[in-house]
Amino acid sequence: MFRVFVFLLVAALLTPAPVVLAAPLGRAAQTGTISGTATTQQGQTAASYTIRARNVQTNDIAGSTTTAANGTYTLSVPGGQYVVELVDLSGRVVGTTAAVSVTPGAAVTANVAATSIAASAAAGGGFPITGIIVGLAYAGTVAATVAVAKSASPSR
Repeated sequence: MFRVFVFLLVAALLTPAPVVLAAPLGRAAQTGTISGTATTQQGQTAASYTIRARNVQTNDIAGSTTTAANGTYTLSVPGGQYVVELVDLSGRVVGTTAAVSVTPGAAVTANVAATSIAASAAAGGGFPITGIIVGLAYAGTVAATVAVAKSASPSR
């Protein structure tokens, strides 16, 4: 039994492994490239910011990278529709692009700039403003409940 085990082990070690990372001959690339420049709200280059490509159909992050010192970035993503997000050092999305269509084997340029919260909401970003409105609405409900409870107090 030991000899069979040794034989199988040696055979497994001597058998060449298939090359998994090489693309099959004659096949086109399955990914495309999104590249561009990221700038701050003041128009300066956004160095060391995170860039994320979010798939419009699935809302999944398809890729992310960090901008270079000059604000440039390059992402390789599968073909599809994407929105490029600019994420600051605290993790907040501070800018987005319009949807870009990526075709496998092609390169797309998508420059992204940080915007103010109001401009982001007007452009459809809306996440920070939505959170604030929900927070204010919730706070208003709590305040109204407290006011009703206070005026309905039996000690008055």
